[in-house]
Amino acid sequence: MPRQGPGDVCISLEALKSIPFSNSEIRMTDIGCGTGFQTLYLAQHIKGSILAIDNHQPYLDELQQKAEAVGLDSVIKVQLGDMDALDLPTEYFDLLWSEGAIYIMGMENGLQNWRKFLKPQGYIVFSDVCWLKPNPPAELTDFWNSEVPDMMDVRQIRELIKENNYTLTNEFLLPESSWVNNYYYPLSLNVARLRIKYQHEPDKLDVIESIQHEIDIFHKYSGYYSYKFFVVKSNR
Repeated sequence: MPRQGPGDVCISLEALKSIPFSNSEIRMTDIGCGTGFQTLYLAQHIKGSILAIDNHQPYLDELQQKAEAVGLDSVIKVQLGDMDALDLPTEYFDLLWSEGAIYIMGMENGLQNWRKFLKPQGYIVFSDVCWLKPNPPAELTDFWNSEVPDMMDVRQIRELIKENNYTLTNEFLLPESSWVNNYYYPLSLNVARLRIKYQHEPDKLDVIESIQHEIDIFHKYSGYYSYKFFVVKSNR
């Protein structure tokens, strides 16, 4: 898989460019970077450095190899770490970045616990899945309650940002193409391949069909939810 979740490097770049950095050199960390699909792209558009953090070493090894192959290993450094217990210097980073990963520790926990790593008036950019319309169908809420029990709507996220003493400076919605082209299409090819590979192993087929169910849910109800980027500035 090229990515571990829905995303779009063009939207990532829009979010990055919306931040008015005063320094020419920035210190940035990508928390929950996965294989670094977005990390590599962002590294081409900043002056400074990116510390890419994930708790899965094979992902970091893949990112390191790719960074070396394209000459970005001087910009990107990798670090194995748990986002709940990050070993980072305080008031060090201009920008904390996290695409589709903050839900693992909870949005409020992330906003509260990561602030200490930011320089005064530093920024956090994160994306998370959220409700876009009220009264989603029961089939859809049942699915997302099992995946992200605390899933919020956009208004709730805005309020949470304000309550935790950040200023929301921008929002960017991932379009449907970001789910289909960049995630569900390659995932559906894996589903087809693995159905054949594990056709005589019911337990594994159950897992594979659960992935297909997620894809089907999206095609039925994509208007009700999506990932959204939030660009927030610390008020401390």
